Amino acid sequence: TRDEIKAFFDQHDDDKSGTLEKNELPPLLKEIGLEGVQADQVLAAADENGDGKISFDEFCKLVGV
Repeated sequence: TRDEIKAFFDQHDDDKSGTLEKNELPPLLKEIGLEGVQADQVLAAADENGDGKISFDEFCKLVGV
């Protein structure tokens, strides 16, 4: 559910900024079994507005919700 995805997102938002920055992505990727994927690749794919961060809405689109 979207609530579960929000909880997962918040768990990895270490600085509680409401966005995921590049340095917060490796542990998240490892947890979902994608530790071979580069944070730069994920950021490039998900960061629609080009601010260098992944918002919750961008994350939802990335994971198909």
